[in-house]
Amino acid sequence: MPRNGKEWTNLREGYLYKLDQLNYSNSLKSMLRSMMSNNPDHRPSANELLTNFLQSEIELELKWEKKQNKILKEKVKELEGKLKSKRKNSM
Repeated sequence: MPRNGKEWTNLREGYLYKLDQLNYSNSLKSMLRSMMSNNPDHRPSANELLTNFLQSEIELELKWEKKQNKILKEKVKELEGKLKSKRKNSM
């Protein structure tokens, strides 16, 4: 956390420009913005964070399965290309 200067002023005014440059999900960025609100009344409680921002176990599992599925599809495509090339060269 900056102690003073332009970065400190930007944080106090709610301008989180560095957050926009990071490769985080919009959900996480939204959560961080709400937690960094310069008005304490606008900051979420711990319960609100748990309820509104954190994914359930099933959502996390589904996301992981989709990622694994994508990896497997890419691997199949790669192997199909190698097989096609091998068949072409053996003719």
